[in-house]
Amino acid sequence: LGGSGARAGEARRLKLSTPLNVSELLLNAAEEILEGEDDEAKSEVAIAAGVKTQMDNYKAEMIADAATQRAAAREVVSSAVKRAENIVDESLRLSNAASLFSTYILGSGSSGVMTQYKTNVLGDSEQQLKSAVQEFSAWLKRNNDAQIKAYTQAVEDRGFETSLVRLAAEWEDDEEVEASSKAAMSVATGFDHVAAAQMLDEAIRGAVNSTVGSAAGAFFIAFVATGYLNSLTEDVLVYALAAAGAYVSVLALPLKRSETKAKIRRVAETFLKELEETMEKQCTREVSQVAQSVATLVAPWEASARAEAARVDECITKRRSLAKSLDEIKRDVANL
Repeated sequence: LGGSGARAGEARRLKLSTPLNVSELLLNAAEEILEGEDDEAKSEVAIAAGVKTQMDNYKAEMIADAATQRAAAREVVSSAVKRAENIVDESLRLSNAASLFSTYILGSGSSGVMTQYKTNVLGDSEQQLKSAVQEFSAWLKRNNDAQIKAYTQAVEDRGFETSLVRLAAEWEDDEEVEASSKAAMSVATGFDHVAAAQMLDEAIRGAVNSTVGSAAGAFFIAFVATGYLNSLTEDVLVYALAAAGAYVSVLALPLKRSETKAKIRRVAETFLKELEETMEKQCTREVSQVAQSVATLVAPWEASARAEAARVDECITKRRSLAKSLDEIKRDVANL
């Protein structure tokens, strides 16, 4: 019986060895295939999920690069400010003292500042500023459109339909761009040049009035002082000192330039601050909108990639379970 049992066990082992070996080969082949699918699925998930990081980086880069774009608008305004300062330098000269006194104190004729502002300061600056703002908006649109196009192509290459999402994104982006561009252009064209020219004229007038007031004040004090003096010599000395003070006041006329130019720079800086803040908001708003549109575009791709990764992971778990069961069967067969 013992011999018969041993032979029977050997026969069973031989009979089962073929299907067991085939099962092992199949499981090994499945492992190799699943490892490849797992690498591919994980890579696809990483690429799809990485789009958010890429768009965050794009947003940061665009906001940083926008400063360079805004510099073009600042340069236009800065050049106009320099030309306005040249008017101040040319006007507040000692050689012009008589003309300034005649114009601003006696009121004999126009100062010509309004004409100089229109010709020398304004010139084509307004058009240059418009062009700078338009180019900024066009730069934003070019880059944002390129992002939408690139990610749309990537999603379509993987077999996903994007037409509805793309149309919605384009429609929203067009509305956003139009509103943002209008806001920046409104600031750029809303500067009151008439008021600026009047301010420049009044600033020069103020400098002249201050100078004349100081000189007149010196003689007034001298006049009052002579009422308390008892000799002609003392009177002459007081008036001489008053004349010297008045002369110093006139000599100080060029020093008024810095005060007048400071007023010009403050007005220009206020305008630039509003314009640059509006352009910065435009950049942030439009780039954020594009990032949202891209996120909507890639959402089905990422969801599909994650689902595929989960499927492959489940298959790997099942294969491991089958491999474990096969090992147990092989041990049982070996004990027959």
